[in-house]
Amino acid sequence: MEKTRNAALVYIPPDECLQPIQNIRRKYAKNFRRWMPHMTLLYPFCDRKGFNNVRQGFGNICKSCAPFDLSFAAFCYLAAA
Repeated sequence: MEKTRNAALVYIPPDECLQPIQNIRRKYAKNFRRWMPHMTLLYPFCDRKGFNNVRQGFGNICKSCAPFDLSFAAFCYLAAA
C-alpha cells in the first residue's frame, strides 16, 4: 500500500462536542476554519487507489469491536520536528 501525505485517518468528535472545541480553536488555532475538529490517528495514510481496500479492512475490524467510551485524563502537545 502506498502512503501519501495528502490523507490521514482521523477521529472526528460527535456533533454535540464540536462547538465547544471550535470555541477553543477559534482562540488558539490559526487555521481553525480550514479543518474540522479532529485527532489525527495515522499520517501519512493510504493513497486514493488503496482507500477502498483499507476502508473495507477497517470496516471489518470495527464490526468485530464492541462500542467503547473514550476519555482523556491529560493533554499534551508535541511540536512537529
